[in-house]
Amino acid sequence: MMNGARLTCTLIACAWLAGAPTGCVTEYEEGQTPLSPQPAAIPAQPASLNVNRIAFHPTLYARDMNGNGRGDRFDATIYLWSEPYPFPIHEEGTLTLSLYRVGDYSDPQAEPLREWVFDSEAMRAARAKALPGPCYYLQVSLLDDDHRAGDEIGSGTVDLVARFEQPGKRPITSGLSTVHLDHPAR
Repeated sequence: MMNGARLTCTLIACAWLAGAPTGCVTEYEEGQTPLSPQPAAIPAQPASLNVNRIAFHPTLYARDMNGNGRGDRFDATIYLWSEPYPFPIHEEGTLTLSLYRVGDYSDPQAEPLREWVFDSEAMRAARAKALPGPCYYLQVSLLDDDHRAGDEIGSGTVDLVARFEQPGKRPITSGLSTVHLDHPAR
């Protein structure tokens, strides 16, 4: 009997120790201070910045908006950077999105299948904020601009590239991004 009581007490003690509150202690070296509980404010964007990099992030799969089984609309988030400034910026200019058949962009003779041009006014309207900072959020459709071919472009996957231009400055071009017009579940 005594061994059974001792075993029960041992099990209860182990269960209590396993559930006992634990904590960690942070030791600071001389000159260190604890992190602030509030994030620091992002400084105002300096006026003298020049865009020298663009990050272009379209959705991976286009959505079918006209019900014919082919994707025809996709969203894109664009970040403009002025390195070495550490945050993306908003800037006046024109953005052109160009759509190519996969592999055609590297051919200097290739013409884009579609192009969408967003002037300064459209870019101002597309301004948004995301976790990394200021950005532009755009939606484009293969059915825009009275394209007679609509979303029947003869390809299930396309390449996209973004180009940002400002008067008197060299254009900045993104890397290629791929969008699937056919959903993989089909």
